[in-house]
Amino acid sequence: MDRYEHHEGDAVADALEQLTAEQIEQFRKYFNMFDKENKGYIRATQVGQILRTMGQAFEERDLKQLIKEFDTDGSGEIEFEEFAAMVANFVVNSEDNEGLEEELREAFRLYDKQVG
Repeated sequence: MDRYEHHEGDAVADALEQLTAEQIEQFRKYFNMFDKENKGYIRATQVGQILRTMGQAFEERDLKQLIKEFDTDGSGEIEFEEFAAMVANFVVNSEDNEGLEEELREAFRLYDKQVG
């Protein structure tokens, strides 16, 4: 697996190192569902909705902190590596990885219906 250590912050590189190639490929599919215009990023403002759809509840300040941790360049845009690291944070640290990954698939399916 490639290491994402170029311009990304430590939190991003550390999280990505724990992912399998299969997980990265799956996260790429999820990311592309949100990046409908193929700009290479999703808006940071979408993150809260994505996480809520996954069943992850965050207070606004905690959500802002999470975005700040993974939006390492502070652009307000979440590039793929940042997105994958953020999602990996939940999958890798979850006792029930398969269940969480299934929730994630369902979250994106539902979101895609709402937006599409």
